[in-house]
Amino acid sequence: MGLRPDGQVLDIRGVDIQRASIYSQLEIPVFVVGFKAQEIHVYRDSKTGEIKAGVEDRIQQVTYVMVLTRVAEEVFNPETGGWKVIDFARALTRDWI
Repeated sequence: MGLRPDGQVLDIRGVDIQRASIYSQLEIPVFVVGFKAQEIHVYRDSKTGEIKAGVEDRIQQVTYVMVLTRVAEEVFNPETGGWKVIDFARALTRDWI
């Protein structure tokens, strides 16, 4: 479509482990983590830089939920420490006032 994302994450807060359980599809232990982020969503024309979607000064609060697990074989990975996101969902978006 010729668009590029040009949004920003301004803040992340309220990070909370909501549940620890066994992920039934893979039968592995997981943490379900929720958090809120304040974001600006803007998409620009790749060639002209003109805003095609979104508003630069409209801040939205977005609620996310993700499912994390730790892969034993990758525990010594310096970037991840073995943690892997296996599911990620954007749960709720509303204007932040």
